Amino acid sequence: MEKHLTWFALRNRQPGEAPVTIRALLTHTGGLPREAAFAYWADLRFPTRKQIEETVPGQEPVFPPYTKWKYSNLGLTLAGEIVETVSGEPYADYVRRHIFEPLGMSGSGVGVPEALRPRLATGYGRRLPDGTRSVRPFSDLAGLDPAGGLTSSVEDLAKFASLQFRDGPEGGAQILAGATLREMQRVQWISPDWRGAWGLGFQIVRQDDRTLVGHGGWVAGYQTSFITWPQEKIAVIALTNADDGQPYPGTPFSVVDRFFKWVAPALKKAAEPAPRKGDRRPEWEAYVGKYRSPWGDRQVMILADRLTLVSPLDVDPSTTKLTLVEVAPHTFRTESSAPFVEDGDIVAFELDPQGKATRMRLGGDRMDRVAP
Repeated sequence: MEKHLTWFALRNRQPGEAPVTIRALLTHTGGLPREAAFAYWADLRFPTRKQIEETVPGQEPVFPPYTKWKYSNLGLTLAGEIVETVSGEPYADYVRRHIFEPLGMSGSGVGVPEALRPRLATGYGRRLPDGTRSVRPFSDLAGLDPAGGLTSSVEDLAKFASLQFRDGPEGGAQILAGATLREMQRVQWISPDWRGAWGLGFQIVRQDDRTLVGHGGWVAGYQTSFITWPQEKIAVIALTNADDGQPYPGTPFSVVDRFFKWVAPALKKAAEPAPRKGDRRPEWEAYVGKYRSPWGDRQVMILADRLTLVSPLDVDPSTTKLTLVEVAPHTFRTESSAPFVEDGDIVAFELDPQGKATRMRLGGDRMDRVAP
């Protein structure tokens, strides 16, 4: 942190404790206070960048870095300050040039640029017991823009969601390499009870059989939720213009929860390829049989028209079976979607003059055929 923000300092830090790093800011594990030293959520008067810089040295850490998770708008604000320092250009300009423009997000901005003001939905407060709602004033987050000052639309956020599902090298609309995106979506911090996790900037939630990655937001009069299911390339974007919109996952009757309960399964099913038929090949019969090495036995069989490898001595061989996908003559690669079943290994068969397999090489193991 101090390398990029020479003015960063907190009072009463303990000697020898871990430094606050950029990774700590993005995972909310830096032990920083949740907010800058101003009551802006009460009066909606947000500090400037200069005011934040001047007051940070007077704030104290809440926890030592990396010991507990604590969400911090201050931390994300500091991350935006680092972007400015390293790039040499204002944060809003950097985001526009390096994110919005390459992705074609023409209806998005940091803060609310004048050109977008006519399109801004009116924000409302929560519904009071008498049924009324107040109009919430527009919030200019000023120095807090990196933490919550993004204006966008469903259409633009859909373009950002599509980025999360792409692979390939960085360049053009691929503003981040696929490997970088996967790292952002990977668990970087997990709660001791394994019920919550964070990636780099993203919250990660395990819901039923899905791993959901995204983030939510709330400023006066507006609540949002941006949640992706990277494995199935499905995203949910919920934007509401009220303080009781409840778009967040886990909120009773939330838009996101209902979507993943009712709609996502249908989308997943519709996107699945039709069942493959006729994959069974006569030449596979040459590989069928039991193979043995000092480490154990493996059985090659044909199941549901797929060449399959099982470990017959496993408690439940069906949970560890591997599909063999041909990559070259008599050579296959193992595939499995089951958790913690190792796949991706090469299986090569050696045949006798009659064309019958006598040996199988599985990764670094050599197994002789001992039974048909």
